[in-house]
Amino acid sequence: MKIEIILAVVVCFVSVIGSLTYSSVKQNENVAKSMALAMEKGIDPMAVRCSYAERNDTVCIAYAASGKKAEIAPGVRPEVKK
Repeated sequence: MKIEIILAVVVCFVSVIGSLTYSSVKQNENVAKSMALAMEKGIDPMAVRCSYAERNDTVCIAYAASGKKAEIAPGVRPEVKK
C-alpha cells in the first residue's frame, strides 16, 4: 500500500516536470519563429522579444527606457478598416 502511494506521487511529479518543460520548449520555438518572421519583414527583433517577455525582464526594461519605438518595414502598412 505504501509503495503504491509513493509511486503515484513520483509519477505525478515527473508528469508535472515534463509538461512544464514541454510548454517552455514550445514557447521558445514560437518566439524564435516570430523573431525570424519579424526580421524578414524588417521589424525590430528586440521589440518582438520584449512582447513575449516577463514583466521583470531587465533587457526589455532597458530597451523600453531607451525610447526606441517599434518600426514598421518600408512598404508595409497596417490595414485600416473602414
